[in-house]
Amino acid sequence: MATPGKILVIRNGGSIYGTAARESDAQTIEDLIITDGQNEWNYLPEAEILRKYLASIANGSVFGIKALAKPIQSVVGAVTYDIGHRYPQYQPLGREDAVHGYLSEAVVRPDYAGHGLGTALLSAAITDLGEMGIQEVYAMRHADNDPSRRMMEKSGMVLVDEFPDPEIRPTGSGRTAVMCFLVENQ
Repeated sequence: MATPGKILVIRNGGSIYGTAARESDAQTIEDLIITDGQNEWNYLPEAEILRKYLASIANGSVFGIKALAKPIQSVVGAVTYDIGHRYPQYQPLGREDAVHGYLSEAVVRPDYAGHGLGTALLSAAITDLGEMGIQEVYAMRHADNDPSRRMMEKSGMVLVDEFPDPEIRPTGSGRTAVMCFLVENQ
């Protein structure tokens, strides 16, 4: 598990760095997700569901990494992730019952987007999950969300499925793409 306060340099020689999220960061991360995570491609859970999910950082069932910009110490990005059995149908043969990681929310403030920060956050989360012994990490995105696709691919994820999902993805093709990273390939 990411050690709270553990510093992960993620961009520009340290002008932006990441650190494990703490219970006290839940509100800041929620605000970032609600303010900067909403767009036509992203499915965001209802505020109360998101709040309960982020509150789980306190008991260690949800993990997060926040990106901070120096010198102002402002949160400019975050990724949240957890472990469980969400995608047994995508697990490698013989590992259907194994726990695996899931990248839940990844958000970067628009004024910091397009410079690799999202990729760095995803990569840091994947590394953290690998250090916990997790071998597979999954994420879902709108199939038409090219920036999200590129970010996931740059962090080593590959497409494992795409399916119609019009209730969650009401725009564009209405399809959800499932991406996977096999930690053992790091």
